[in-house]
Amino acid sequence: MSTKTKIAMKLRIVKYKFLWFLCSFILGCAITLYYISKVDHISSAHTGLSKYKNLKHSYFLVILILTSSKNYIRRKNIRETWIKSIEKYQVKYLFSIGNKDHVLDLKLKEEIHQYDDILLLNQVPDEFTSLSQKVLHSMKYIYEHFDFQYLLKCDDDTFVRVPNIIHELEHKFHYDKKLYWGYFDGRARVKRLGKYKEINWFLCDRYLPYALGGGYVLSQSLVKFISQNSDMLSLYTCEDVSVGVWLSGLDITRYHDVRFDTEFQSRGCNNSYLIVHKQNMHQLYNSLMLSNQVRLCFQEYKDRNAYEYNWKVAPSQCCVRNNSKIP
Repeated sequence: MSTKTKIAMKLRIVKYKFLWFLCSFILGCAITLYYISKVDHISSAHTGLSKYKNLKHSYFLVILILTSSKNYIRRKNIRETWIKSIEKYQVKYLFSIGNKDHVLDLKLKEEIHQYDDILLLNQVPDEFTSLSQKVLHSMKYIYEHFDFQYLLKCDDDTFVRVPNIIHELEHKFHYDKKLYWGYFDGRARVKRLGKYKEINWFLCDRYLPYALGGGYVLSQSLVKFISQNSDMLSLYTCEDVSVGVWLSGLDITRYHDVRFDTEFQSRGCNNSYLIVHKQNMHQLYNSLMLSNQVRLCFQEYKDRNAYEYNWKVAPSQCCVRNNSKIP
């Protein structure tokens, strides 16, 4: 065999080895990517949010709505009314449900598949006493999976005028990075009995100032603080009380707004309201639609007076109701 023939055979052998290595490498990459995608799909299925996986999406506002697995009608009411107004904006909404027992009925499974807007928290029971856990783990999830500037937390019986909230954040607060915006209370006595009783409260004889849970807004930096310190934060029965405690020592902007009707019962209806708690959502929505987003109420009325929070006095003296007109 000539020298040229031997060289040609060696080159062919090298060529075949290279091609075999290249094919093996490509096949290995394909198999690896397949299993990664399967893991991502399984991970996202645990949350009920199949679209997002490990990708971060950017939003101006994320709306966190606390709900329970059985509150189908309340979620339906929100989807049929005020949540429709987010379509023109960089807004994402999530219904947060505890799922520690890992049991989902057929109706909830169908709802998750149809809307893809439910955040299932497998480490949190779906119980009233776990609301602070639900908020804590929801904020942690949102911080880790989304880029956003503000978070609005509300309940599944809350009505929100999203365009107005966004306008205020952009123009009145000028993208304040340390904003805690809501309707505050500082004189509430600690509950020792009943549904809201606190077992581990020792700070003082009243709750620390907090924005009422019917609806409040936090800037991204405050959600970040809560998320990154979640393992060290105390949990109290009421989630809004817990948030007030978590943020109590921070140098932030606390803004009390009488346009947030977020107490345990509604104060009535006023066209200036931005957030309304415990009212008929379809009536409010229909009034806005008929008036081109001008009138929230078919007719304004007042059941209870509001109060301005006085930050210059002791919290127990903060909140005196008066007959002042809502701006």
